[in-house]
Amino acid sequence: MSHNLVVIGGKAPSQFDIKKQYDKIICADSGYDVALAYNLEPTVVVGDFDSTDRNEELEKLGYKGCSHDKDETDTELALMKLYPEDTYDLVGGGEGRMDHLLTIFSLFYRYNPPQHWYTHAEELILVEKEISLTVEPDISISLIPVRGSEKVWVNTQGLVWELQNFEISASSISISNRAKEKTIKIVSTGSLFCVLNRKQEEV
Repeated sequence: MSHNLVVIGGKAPSQFDIKKQYDKIICADSGYDVALAYNLEPTVVVGDFDSTDRNEELEKLGYKGCSHDKDETDTELALMKLYPEDTYDLVGGGEGRMDHLLTIFSLFYRYNPPQHWYTHAEELILVEKEISLTVEPDISISLIPVRGSEKVWVNTQGLVWELQNFEISASSISISNRAKEKTIKIVSTGSLFCVLNRKQEEV
């Protein structure tokens, strides 16, 4: 099993503090531009390259864009480079087209969800059973489903409005809660995303 970084198009953080060692860095289309802005060297670049201006550079590196008329999105092509048992962090995909965002979430039915997902405005952290997080004072915190068809129940410690056996599903999410302590604890019966909302300059 390996732990990887997948970089896709859409708004990403202006800075990305790499605290982990990644086995592979997989870029989808303009995710290549984002990786270069972070001074990262991609392991592989996939996509139809319709969102990047570095086509000639990519061609010199041996990458050829696939057809624009395809069934898979560029993000799915990137996830297809992972083995089923692999884990990954995801960068990008923020504040773009709604259909693109929903399509990314739809991929989590067929592929593993990311351990962390970093966009321009949010950090999404995968919660599986239990997690303790050190957070900034009064940061806005939301809890959303990883897969809309699943229901999980959650209990929290350290939030302004504590949740007790609260349902997280497509019809029930917890939005814009706040941390009242430096460390918060989330216990769930399944998988969900803890969304830390914070704005910063984009790449």
